[in-house]
This record gives sequence, structure tokens and C-alpha cells, in this order.
Amino acid sequence: MGYLFSQTLFWIILAFLLGLLFGWLLKSIFCRSSHDDNTASYAATGAAAGSSVATTDVDADAGVAVDADGDGDVDYYVTDDMKPATLTSPIGGVADDLKRIKGVGPVIENTLNDLGIFNFSQVADFSADNVKWVDNHISFPGRIDREEWVRQAKDLAAGRKTEFASRYDKGEVGEDNPNA
Repeated sequence: MGYLFSQTLFWIILAFLLGLLFGWLLKSIFCRSSHDDNTASYAATGAAAGSSVATTDVDADAGVAVDADGDGDVDYYVTDDMKPATLTSPIGGVADDLKRIKGVGPVIENTLNDLGIFNFSQVADFSADNVKWVDNHISFPGRIDREEWVRQAKDLAAGRKTEFASRYDKGEVGEDNPNA
């Protein structure tokens, strides 16, 4: 009787372990995009704000999948290694007024500061991958390229004024004059 009990117990435990393995495999195949990831929900916020960029999935190895043109295909992945050089405080202790860059308002400036981007020189050094990473963290994807932040930041970092910065300095555009 003991032999029969031990054989039955062995097969029950084996069936239980195989069931766990099979369930785990099914979950990983069919429930891949259903997990709650802060990066995915943050990136999806940009898509929900009326932009054409949609986050389709998050893969721990590949990063955040982005469908930039809205055709349902993944156009690129945003990973942590695409992050630009960030700081814990502004260079020289003084942050540049990033709102002097066309397309950067108070909300985006605060987001950039929260990401560790305080100075024109940091924006001027953005690579194409850095732009994709920052685009994924602001609520207006595509804005950096569309409004040429990098070009403007290079001019401002070099001490040259841009047309927009001149108008901003005069109060013709910006938060004091939102309709301009």
C-alpha cells in the first residue's frame, strides 16, 4: 500500500509542476502586453494626448515599442541606453530658461528638469536616440524634431539669439502672452 501511495504522490507532484510550467508559458505568450509598467503607461499618456505616436508594448529586453506613424507596426524601441546625459543640478548652479526654445513651455520645461535636463548645452548635445528617449517622456512626441530644439539650443548655448528667443525675451510669446 505504501508503494502505491508514493507512486501516486510522485505523479501528482509531477503533474502539478508541469501544470505550473505550462501555465507560465501560456501567460508569457498571451499576456505579454497586459502587465502594468510605469514606462508603458507614461508613454501611452503621450499617445492619448492626441499625438500620432502610440506605445504598443513593453519588453524588458527591447524597451518600449513605439509606433510613430500609427500604422500598427513597431517603428522603434526606446531603451534606457538612449537616455541623454543628465545632471542632478544645473551647470554652474543656474538652469537656463528652456522656454526660450520654441516648443518648450512651462510644463515641458518642468518635465525636462525632472529628467535632469537643465541647460541649452544638454539639449544641443542630443543624438537621434536621445531625441527618441526624451520624446517618449514628454506629452508631445515628435516636437523636438518638428520645432528643431537641438538647432535652437546650439545657437542659445553659443550665446546667439534665435528669432523665437528674441520674441520671448520681449514678452511677445510665452506664458505672459499665450496667444502670440
